[in-house]
Amino acid sequence: MKPKLPNFSFKKRAAEKAAARANDEAKLKSGQVSSAVMARANGGSLRGARYKGPSKRIQALVVS
Repeated sequence: MKPKLPNFSFKKRAAEKAAARANDEAKLKSGQVSSAVMARANGGSLRGARYKGPSKRIQALVVS
C-alpha cells in the first residue's frame, strides 16, 4: 500500500518563498547578514562551481 502524499499547494509554496525573500531582504538592509553569507546560505555549497555555458545539444536546439 502506498503512503498517502500530502497535498501540494503552489499558492502556499509561492507565499512561503515570497516571505523568505522578504525576510532575506530585511536582513540584508539591516546589515544583520552580509550578501556573501546570504548567497552561500541560499545557494548551498556551490563554492568553486563554474558555469560552462549551454551544452552542444542545447546550442543545436536554439539554432534549429
